Amino acid sequence: MASSSASVPVLASVAERLAAAAQHFAAVTEKLATADANNARMEREVTDIEKEKQRLCSRARAADVADVDYAAAMADCQARLATARRRLEHGQATSLAYVQQETILLRERAACAEEQAAHVRNAGTYAEEQAKTEGRREEVPPLPAALQSAPVSHALYRALRSKNKITIPSPSKSDKSLLVAPFAHFVTETPLTVKTNLSPTHYASFGERPDAYSAGLEATFIREALQYLPVGTRVVGKAGTSTKMSAKRLFPAGSGRSIPFVCLPWNCFPELAVRSDRGYPGFAGELKSLPPVAWHEALMYVTMSMLDSLFCGTKLHDVYHLAPPTGYALIAMAGCGFFSAVEWVARLFIGPVSFSFTLGSEQHKAAVDMLDMVKVERWVELNVTQSVGASTYPADVDENAAEIMWLTSPAELRVKSDDDDSELLTNRFVKIITYRAFSHLSEHDAGYQFRHLHRVYTMYAELFVGSSGEPGNVRPPALVSARLLYGAFSVLVDMPFIDGRQAREEELEQDGPVLQQLAAAIAWLARLGLLYCDLRAPNVIVADKHDTIDAYLVDYDDMVIVTPGTVQSTDALVEKIREHAARHGLGDSAVTIGGRPALRRLLDKELQVCEVGG
Repeated sequence: MASSSASVPVLASVAERLAAAAQHFAAVTEKLATADANNARMEREVTDIEKEKQRLCSRARAADVADVDYAAAMADCQARLATARRRLEHGQATSLAYVQQETILLRERAACAEEQAAHVRNAGTYAEEQAKTEGRREEVPPLPAALQSAPVSHALYRALRSKNKITIPSPSKSDKSLLVAPFAHFVTETPLTVKTNLSPTHYASFGERPDAYSAGLEATFIREALQYLPVGTRVVGKAGTSTKMSAKRLFPAGSGRSIPFVCLPWNCFPELAVRSDRGYPGFAGELKSLPPVAWHEALMYVTMSMLDSLFCGTKLHDVYHLAPPTGYALIAMAGCGFFSAVEWVARLFIGPVSFSFTLGSEQHKAAVDMLDMVKVERWVELNVTQSVGASTYPADVDENAAEIMWLTSPAELRVKSDDDDSELLTNRFVKIITYRAFSHLSEHDAGYQFRHLHRVYTMYAELFVGSSGEPGNVRPPALVSARLLYGAFSVLVDMPFIDGRQAREEELEQDGPVLQQLAAAIAWLARLGLLYCDLRAPNVIVADKHDTIDAYLVDYDDMVIVTPGTVQSTDALVEKIREHAARHGLGDSAVTIGGRPALRRLLDKELQVCEVGG
């Protein structure tokens, strides 16, 4: 299958990074061992000089003299002791730097290994699905009697009511739960729609591309643990890192003393590199990692709750929402907890949205009050039994294994409300993007694309409705209203169905009515912060009328979001599209814009007009 084979080069790249990280880790580990050996030697040297100094002092007291020879010997001893201590401090700092490198490399290796495993799982999952669906269309449940004599294809029913499903095991009994691609993603970034009291800086503290394992590691929270310290305590080494410093090195005065009755394990490694100043109470700490299964179980149970409360469909109807369905989970350990949120945009996205609190405290109540528990009163139903024609991507698979399906004939949607009112929407173009989409991308980039879909269609809908008759803000007629609806493991693009033909390639290459209308639409979007980047004949519908030709630009999925007003030429537009594609592992679609000379001339002219008009 295409998705499985596409994973091979990605897996090779991940394997190369994993091998390089392992090699670098081995080199750093060797340097750390050498540095630790040198530190041990220098510690012995410091101890020997301190003993020599004590002998000199004892001899001086016994003889009760302070001759020149003694003064010179003592000065030499103190100078050597100071030098040895400086060398030891420098050696300890070097060891600390190596330990920090080890920690970073361990995280990188863990991230690479998880990414590698995810690609293998992804490829395996799609291979299993393909094997199940190949030549087994008989597993689709029988059509209702009313449909058996209907004349048109029932692609929706076959795709959305197939019995070929992947069984998700209980998260408490298997590590292959719902929180794996392509079903769900762990995210540490500002949510799409729900409220959070965490700042972008706090989300960034989890590191780049964390997963449910690395985000819960105790080392992730050391910096926060050291942010506030009591009077008389100080951090030893660099704050916010796991030092791997032995208790003997961290507490040199304590380890050097003899105490009665017990012998303490001074070779252990305290969690927090904190030392109390002389005369102040002792201070230390211990952090524990949050097991990944906590995230797996929270996602599973919240998803079940969302299906129960938000997806009350029937055997013949699927529910789609006007905004991403959301849910919340309380995750707690030993009386301390925090809230996480789940947002459903074809794939499930779970991540933290609150600071931690003691269960039953005022902070707990405040966190509960912050949760955006707004009742959903309107939703959209799709009748999966309606007779429609359809096309799929990939084109060589059954409908129930397709990543994307779009209807080639008009469909109906029904808007329903909690008070039993309903509104029938007719003559609709429907495209269903399933959770399988973007399977050729890495796990991180695929998750990003679904979240980007939401941002693009939200912004487009706002621009479409918010346009006015003022100069520079008149919406071009080539643009069509479009919105994204959110279902269970799929999203649905809803647009008016436009009667017309597909544009001819020469109409996209030559200056004429079609290209002029498209250039005006693309320039208007670019000025307001959306870059259209997939100008191909299938994405342009042309309606030939008696004395006019109307062109319509469709398929807004791949648009790029930029700061409004920053694109004032075709070159700038193409550059922004290519930067976005390179950053997220996408193909170079900018050529569909920049590779058309006639369009470039029209765009440059339109963008200049927009700039002057703005």
